[in-house]
Order: sequence, then structure tokens, then C-alpha cells
Amino acid sequence: MPDQCRTLDTTEITTEGFTLTSTKSTRACLITNPKAGKKGIDLKAVLPVLAEHGWEVEVREKRYGGHATELARKAVTDGFDLIVACGGDGTVGEIVDGMVGSDLALGVLPGGTANLWAHETGVAMDLETAGRQLLGAQRRKVDVGHLTINGEQPQHFLLMAGLGADAAVLSRLNKKWKGRVGMLAYLPAIGRVLPRLKPFAATLDLDGVTSITDALQIVVANTRRYASVTSVTPTALADDGKLDVCVLAPATPLSALQQISTLVLLKRPSPISATNDRVGSLRVQTPGVVPLQADGGRVKQKNVTVGDGGVVYDFTVKAQSLTVLVPREYDGELFQNGTPTEGVRSQAGSASRKVKKNRFHVISSGHDSISASRDRDGLVVTIVIAPKTKCRARNGKPCSRRALLATLDAGQAIRVKGKLDTERATLVARRIRP
Repeated sequence: MPDQCRTLDTTEITTEGFTLTSTKSTRACLITNPKAGKKGIDLKAVLPVLAEHGWEVEVREKRYGGHATELARKAVTDGFDLIVACGGDGTVGEIVDGMVGSDLALGVLPGGTANLWAHETGVAMDLETAGRQLLGAQRRKVDVGHLTINGEQPQHFLLMAGLGADAAVLSRLNKKWKGRVGMLAYLPAIGRVLPRLKPFAATLDLDGVTSITDALQIVVANTRRYASVTSVTPTALADDGKLDVCVLAPATPLSALQQISTLVLLKRPSPISATNDRVGSLRVQTPGVVPLQADGGRVKQKNVTVGDGGVVYDFTVKAQSLTVLVPREYDGELFQNGTPTEGVRSQAGSASRKVKKNRFHVISSGHDSISASRDRDGLVVTIVIAPKTKCRARNGKPCSRRALLATLDAGQAIRVKGKLDTERATLVARRIRP
């Protein structure tokens, strides 16, 4: 099926009587879900901001479930510098499914109801502000979860996947009502599910360690926020090569009420009826089909066959297989080493290393620039990669800006030649290579 999309080149936007033009230095594919949020998404506040700073943006609209994955896959092959997701967490998850493993970076503009990933990484809820954050964002590599059902239906997730109660609620959610009242739409869905909610038997294999339980909910997470109001994996890290697992198994209505109270008031699960673990892989074997969700979207299981051993759900992690753009002012709480500057600037000028005139050490990288400390004196500068900059890979061969940025990590040494403006601490690179 051909892509159903609307193309918008922001190199020429007329708004309220004036025209904005750009230098076409950054090509971005903005994938949006026009049905997301309470009132849909209005991009008028953000597109002129991006155009002012030389971004050429092509807007492609999601039309049906799974369409964002198709659009992301095509964007990867169409030569864009990056992909920007504007929609709910479900749309973000679909886009991740189509671009994981590529060298494109993913930026996010909040457009949905919960916007968990945006909240996790400090993205402003105001679209114009979020757009300005995107312009100066830093690149970070994160893990991506992967799931299969009986070895089939492979799907990635950025935030978390859930077996049990949360997916059952999603199956009862009225999407039209959600579009009108937002999070309040979950209340009647929860009311319909709770009276019929029963634990399901599950055999768990956590990195080779087996356990048997009757669970109401199993959460497999890469991040911390859950359902916008609490956290069941409060110490999760998005780049540690692990998945955080929480099994909620209250044995009585009283313990279930106590667990809910702890989650709402203390923002973490109670150890009385919950267990947490951190693993590289998880296998959950159940007697029958259990409702499943990934990144807030219900996973369809109509064609799942229940075999002699029941149904097998496998969850694994693809370590640091996705590059994301996060605001440079973000405190880095979700990452192992906090902000990229920690432990990097102190390396500059170290007496234990041979100092080279044109060598810098990467602090963080954006979509067209690098923050780095100069080797000889520790001066922190912004290295601008202009359209005429000659980029080379480690082997010395020419490469694209996108390919170069995809290989850089915090603390990595690079060699740069160009013109330095000491007052502004800005260096426009003529040549650059690791």
C-alpha cells in the first residue's frame, strides 16, 4: 500500500504575512498522528521554529495502526538526517519499530495523552518550546526491548511492555472518548475490568532462573514512568543493556488495595506483593493467551495458537540500538552516567596523555554539532558541522555527517580543523574525523 502522507517543505512557510526560508542543512521526517491528543496536533507553532534554523521538514501522517512503522522504515531509506515523532507513546513505539538499528536519531514532540517518553527525558509539553529544545538536543544511545509470542509477531518497545491487567484495560478503552477527555477515559475502562480481574498462572525464566507465580500484572520495562501516575520500575536505566521486570502478585483483595495505595502515594511497588528484577531476557509461559501491551498499544493476539505448553512470551533487549535526541538541559537521570559532561571535561588536558593541537574529546553530539573539550587546555567549544565540512570515518574514508555522528560516544577523541571563534566558543569545522 502506498504511503498516505502529506508533504511539507518548511524551507518556505508563509504565516501571518511573512515567509520563512532555510538553508536546507538538516532534513527531518516528521511522522505525526493527527488523531492523537484531545484536540489533535497543530504543527503551526513548531514548523516555523525549525525552518528558522535551517531545517527542511517533511511531514508524513499516520493513517492506521502500524502505518508509522512503515513510514519510519521508508524514512530510513530516503536519506533523512533524523526522524521526529509527534503523537502519543504508541506512535513513538511504532516509529521505533521501524528505525531501530539504523543510524538515524529519533526526536520527539509531545502530541499524545500521556507522553511518557517526553516526560522521562525533559521534553516540554508546549510544542514551540519542545521544537526549540529539539534544535539544540544531544544524541544519546538507548536500549530497545523486543518481544515475540510463540517465537512470532516480533515487535520492539521503547518504554515498556505489560502482560495482564494494563493490557486488559486497554482492550476496554474507548478511543473516541479518550480523544475527548484524555486520561479520564481510562476510569470507565478500569471499572469494567476490575470486577472480572483474576490472576493468571505463569512460569517465569529470568536469565535462566525459573519461578512460578500467579500474577495480576507483569511489567517489562526500559524506563520508569508507568500510567502517568506512578512507577513500578523506579530504578530502570535506558542504556544499561538490561530490562527491569516487576511482577505484581497480590494474593488477596486487601493486599491488592495495599499495593495500589503504595503505587499511587509512594510512586513505587510494595515488596509485600511485588518482586523486581533486572535481566537480559525473560520468558513467560502461560496456560492460555494473556492480554499484552507494548508502549501503551494493545498487541493483537487473534492468531495466537495455544499449544501443549500454552503460550510463550519472550522479552529480550537490544542494547543501545537506538539513538535518541534529548534536551541538552536534561539531567540524565535515565542514563547510566547521568549527563554526558560527567567525567568528560576532566579528561581534557590530562598530563597522562600526549596533548595534540587539533584533538578534542566529545561531551555530547547533536544533529549537526558536537560539544567537545579541547585536548590541550580543556576549552569547551561547540563544533559546527556545516554543509561543506569534510567528514571522515575512523578508517579515513569520507562519510556523511549522519554516519559520523552515529559513531560518536561521550569521551571519544576526535580531530578537528576549522575556524574557532574564541568569544563564542564555536568552531566551524572544515575537516573532522575520529
